[in-house]
Amino acid sequence: MSEEEKMFERIPQNYLELIKQETEAAVKRGWDASHSEWRATALTILCETCLSTREFTVDYFREKIKSSGVKTHDNRAMGGLMATARNWGWITATGEKIPNREWHGIGLRVWKSNIYQELSFREIEQERVLSQKLL
Repeated sequence: MSEEEKMFERIPQNYLELIKQETEAAVKRGWDASHSEWRATALTILCETCLSTREFTVDYFREKIKSSGVKTHDNRAMGGLMATARNWGWITATGEKIPNREWHGIGLRVWKSNIYQELSFREIEQERVLSQKLL
């Protein structure tokens, strides 16, 4: 059992539910407060990642978002991005986590793409245009 799992095992169940609710609310606030240009760019990059990669972590495409030049003032927007993709059916959590030294050893969730396809460049471009229209 990981240290993270041991920590959560000691917390009463009703507190865990309150923590989960507050975390979800904070992520939603971060997403809602992010700039529309950031959201559009992030969703496009995530869509392209989902179409071309079977499994990934947030770090897999975080650098692509940074290198695009668009920024958000609230890093919780990344959680909102993943929640949006999950709600749209693009991704599912695998249940696996991999260690991340930059985030104090907290495991990064591994996501499975539900829309992975071996597509041509033209098909990927059509999906990108469609994802922008959904905004």
